[in-house]
Amino acid sequence: MMKLLVYIALLFLALVSAYGGSHRRSGGRGFLFQLVIDWSHSSGDNNEHSWKFDFCENETVAQSFLNQSRQLISDLQSNGSYGQALQKRAQFISYIQNDTNTELLSSNCTEYFCGLQDARELDKQALEQQKQNDQTVENSFRQLIQSLCESMMNSGDS
Repeated sequence: MMKLLVYIALLFLALVSAYGGSHRRSGGRGFLFQLVIDWSHSSGDNNEHSWKFDFCENETVAQSFLNQSRQLISDLQSNGSYGQALQKRAQFISYIQNDTNTELLSSNCTEYFCGLQDARELDKQALEQQKQNDQTVENSFRQLIQSLCESMMNSGDS
């Protein structure tokens, strides 16, 4: 796990070095850096969706994104260690793997990436709901234990 974190840190450092810390966009450069920033920090500002337009400026890049994403998904699915992480991105992954959406990428790239962003948002909402459910379960067990402790204390006082 530590090796993975070090690798990710080095990757970010390399991206910052290669593309600069200011989200510049000269000649289509910087889209990868902006994508990494946007996906790791959902800020909700206007720049969050701008990377999809960079991909759509070049059909080859957009198609490469799809092909490499599908390959990455396949690689991750073949390793059982990533099952939970992939499940948290079920809508996003399903969108990428859907052949109808692949056709949409060819005919309307911007619409494809809007749909991809919507799928990502659905995954985020599902995760938030799961967090709320986890908190409800945690609170229920806490109340149960507290109630039992109080019951034991009251029966011991009699």
